[in-house]
Amino acid sequence: MLSKEGWLGVLSVCFMVTFSGIYVLASGVPQVYAETSRVNRNLPLLLGPQRPETTYPFGGPVHNYRKGVRNLYMKSSSGAVNEELLLESPQDKAVNDWSADGRFLLYHSHDPHRDRDLWVLPLDGDHKPWVFLKTNFNERWARFSPDGRWVAYTSNESGHDEIYVRPFLEPAASTSKDGSSGGQWQVSTAGGIYPLWRSDGKELYYLAPEGQMMAVPITVAGTALAPAAPVVLFLPRIYGGGTDTSLGRQYDITRDGRFLINTPSRSSKTGNQQRNNFKSFPCTIWKVCPAGTTQSLDSR
Repeated sequence: MLSKEGWLGVLSVCFMVTFSGIYVLASGVPQVYAETSRVNRNLPLLLGPQRPETTYPFGGPVHNYRKGVRNLYMKSSSGAVNEELLLESPQDKAVNDWSADGRFLLYHSHDPHRDRDLWVLPLDGDHKPWVFLKTNFNERWARFSPDGRWVAYTSNESGHDEIYVRPFLEPAASTSKDGSSGGQWQVSTAGGIYPLWRSDGKELYYLAPEGQMMAVPITVAGTALAPAAPVVLFLPRIYGGGTDTSLGRQYDITRDGRFLINTPSRSSKTGNQQRNNFKSFPCTIWKVCPAGTTQSLDSR
């Protein structure tokens, strides 16, 4: 995945069944970030904006299972500093996104009696989490809009996964304890997972159930949001088909609108071989061109 600045990536690479290695990729050169056993493994989900006032510039939250559930830690992208505990609780949890101003982390927490809910962890002040959205449904994979005003996420409230958008309201501006105030807009129409915003916030991308890359133009007027009809951009040659949620999100978008996609290795006969060798870990970069066409720019 890419940092907010668009230049730094993190790949989770499985060396064998019982080990996970984490690498930071900068300027095309992989550097070891962490090598841990599955019993004590770190799973990075995102890299945040630069926070020069902290000791963790370009650092990212990582998950750690060492206490039986995933808790949230901060670790420098250089790997030189030990991780810092951000949040510990009895519930399993996973980071979804980091606001562009560096103030908030979005994460989903699993309530065994309800399913996953969306929470916000402020990185300034008292660091007390608050509920962004808590329902009887499964909400996860949330992403801040570039201006921080909106949050796109996946929910199964319709009976299957769809993409929705809500305004991002801090507690003082919200009139409900479950995050239901402020309105909601459904963006996808026939299923979708893993939403990502275009860098200007005027378009949302997601993966359809059959693996197509979808795009939805977004118009904002005051406090209202108007999504247009979804359109198919292309069918990516994506690892796991793109819809195997056990593999996590297998694509990202650069600031200039190119798609970074994890694709099956041409030189590997099986998925295990492809994941066992970092040097053969392939990426295909796509660029969205005029009239909705796409062009393959690079393949490694």
